[in-house]
Amino acid sequence: MTYEEKRYKIIVKKITYFWVKNMEIKVCMGSSCHLKGAHKIVEKIKKMSLDNLELKGSLCFGECAIQFLHKSVT
Repeated sequence: MTYEEKRYKIIVKKITYFWVKNMEIKVCMGSSCHLKGAHKIVEKIKKMSLDNLELKGSLCFGECAIQFLHKSVT
């Protein structure tokens, strides 16, 4: 299993165990994050069809080495 696949599985597990009233997730769609698999995360989250989740794409967060997701909970 590659590093990207491990990271992808961890992120998806964290999202599925997180139950809140409303959640907004922004996924970086910059070139670096796209190459690291951000588009795969978007597809996986869309398949989950969670009612309390708002999924948005965003340009570069400036944190390419750290993360490509940003969540806010209300």
